[in-house]
Amino acid sequence: MGRLSDDAFLALLGEHRHELYRFVLRNVWNPSAAEDVFAGAVQVAWRQLDHFQPGSNFRAWMYRILTNKCFVANRETQRSSIDLDSIDE
Repeated sequence: MGRLSDDAFLALLGEHRHELYRFVLRNVWNPSAAEDVFAGAVQVAWRQLDHFQPGSNFRAWMYRILTNKCFVANRETQRSSIDLDSIDE
């Protein structure tokens, strides 16, 4: 099977963009980071386009990438928000 073309990728992304972005907004603990998480997921998807099987479920593939990106963003946010004054020496 062939690779999904860049134009086809952009068309599918455009078709589902609002739904996918809302998913990120609901799942990222830091709403100001949602745009970065979404953009990062799109970059990963575009770089991994060879792994997408044309004709399979694009939304499911993107949700898997978005879920992983949200998990990492939430983990990093939690790590960076630890109050160092509350830690006993």
